[in-house]
Amino acid sequence: VAVIFNGHVHAYERTYPVAFNQTNSSAPTYIVIGDGGNREGHAPDYPADKPDWSAFRNASDYGHGRMRILNTSHAVWEWHTNQADEWIVSDSAIITNPHAGPAPAPAPSCNATDLVKNHTGPPALCAYESNRTHHHTVGYGFDMETSFARKAFADLGIDYDKVFFGDSCINQTDADILLQMSLQIAAFQAVTAVGPSYASLCCPIANALVDITYNLTELGTPIYSFGTLIQDLLAKNYSDAKSVLSSTEWCNHSAVACADDANTIGQGC
Repeated sequence: VAVIFNGHVHAYERTYPVAFNQTNSSAPTYIVIGDGGNREGHAPDYPADKPDWSAFRNASDYGHGRMRILNTSHAVWEWHTNQADEWIVSDSAIITNPHAGPAPAPAPSCNATDLVKNHTGPPALCAYESNRTHHHTVGYGFDMETSFARKAFADLGIDYDKVFFGDSCINQTDADILLQMSLQIAAFQAVTAVGPSYASLCCPIANALVDITYNLTELGTPIYSFGTLIQDLLAKNYSDAKSVLSSTEWCNHSAVACADDANTIGQGC
């Protein structure tokens, strides 16, 4: 069993893979999704501090979840609050089935790392407040306030609180690893949005999509909301796809990255 969904309690919580109150990569992820609505109001607030195995919890907002199964080994889970725009993702995770073999990586020769680095510029090794999200951010735009950030820092042996509050910084290697973690999620989101045809995309187009997805995360907008762009790409209408991308709100926030990716898409495969 890879994931277990529960209701009844009128709140939302997602755990890391956990067994016997200990995180365990071979154990299921537990998701309490009982927050769709209740005339009695929300469940009382959580009685204790959040344990290490709890990735994200919310007992104050009504919401709903969306899950997309990519293959036998991976799925994307997202949770949205009802009062927010449908495209705003309040919590998300890649759910891995520990009992399946490793998923075949689509377009394995493609790597968007250099493209993302070119658009984000040199890494910020000390935390700063993002002008867009107002979240603490470090490295190549790594959002320290995402649900998995604290565990990611712990896995690297970094004191999350010291970096968060400005008492310590990360190094270049840490920044590179955090970027790869974020790119893995961005790549899965791009694959989810495009579907099986993603594997047929040439690398310049695939890399541009991952770069767009990575940048959109900071705005809280998923790549699957760019449905017209994806349809044009799959139909090989590259000129139309370039025009669609150039007219999006994202271009107002990331003009240089948007122009580069739009030109790449316009050139086609």
